[in-house]
Amino acid sequence: MTDSITPPPDHDLPGTVRNRQRDELVAIVDHEAETPRRRLAVPLLAAAAVLAVVAGLAVAVPALRDKDEPAPAATQPKVAASKKPPAQPAKTRQLSAAQTAAFRSACITFTQYSSDSFASYEVIEAFEYVETARPSLAKGWLVARKGMDYWICARDGRGSVVGDSGFGPAVSPAGKDVPYLFAPVDQRGVSSGMYIPSITRVTVQHTGEAVVEAVLKDGFWFAPMEDAKLRRDSKGQPVRPDNGLIGVAPGWTIRGYDGAKLVYDSAKNGPQVAKCYSNPAVTEVLVINGVKNPTPATCQKMFDWR
Repeated sequence: MTDSITPPPDHDLPGTVRNRQRDELVAIVDHEAETPRRRLAVPLLAAAAVLAVVAGLAVAVPALRDKDEPAPAATQPKVAASKKPPAQPAKTRQLSAAQTAAFRSACITFTQYSSDSFASYEVIEAFEYVETARPSLAKGWLVARKGMDYWICARDGRGSVVGDSGFGPAVSPAGKDVPYLFAPVDQRGVSSGMYIPSITRVTVQHTGEAVVEAVLKDGFWFAPMEDAKLRRDSKGQPVRPDNGLIGVAPGWTIRGYDGAKLVYDSAKNGPQVAKCYSNPAVTEVLVINGVKNPTPATCQKMFDWR
């Protein structure tokens, strides 16, 4: 199932929330940094001293629209194809005006400490999965827009807002790697992400569970997912699971298809945090990740998003 959208804003959090999220977030560093870089957002884009996971994407994108026609041919290298896994049909429904208004109010409350106001964004899409495997999974999304910027708010099957994510040129225009993807399907939030134009189908799968179809909306995908459970170390400090991948939540496998052909499987070809990455034109190193003496030719090539 496919439809349409593009990328909102950082915001500050109260101390208790900021501390919790700082413990849970994987720090995103500047492209010159030597620290391994991960490009997977957790619910909120901004916490003090943490850069936005998804920065400014300076591209014009219309409001959500259906995308029934086949995607254009891929311009990026693809991974080897394999058997198409069985998946649950992506059955969704649009929210009523009353349901959308209630969802919007919950999102405004959830983001009340942001430097921007969710209330100043216009709601352009509100939908949810008809059914998910368990209530803790993200089930519904509200997409709001202001100019070129989009703010996405997600709630779980219990009706609780579980996170928000922002996309657009006003978010964080500093990172040179921002307009590009690390893989044909790139996760940018707990339950959403982006994909290259040739992708026509995305599935997600939690370890030991059934494959589930994602909903595609003009370069963005949405799926019933949840953040990995934290464990505590010997000192009682939270420890986030680490799969060594960029843009893939621990415990999950993300797959992308071009028609019936599997072109990306994060379990086999997920982008590794230990590698460096260059722009699609292979003229500049954008992400170092601690690699010594990286060059565009020796680094992994990123993908054009649009």
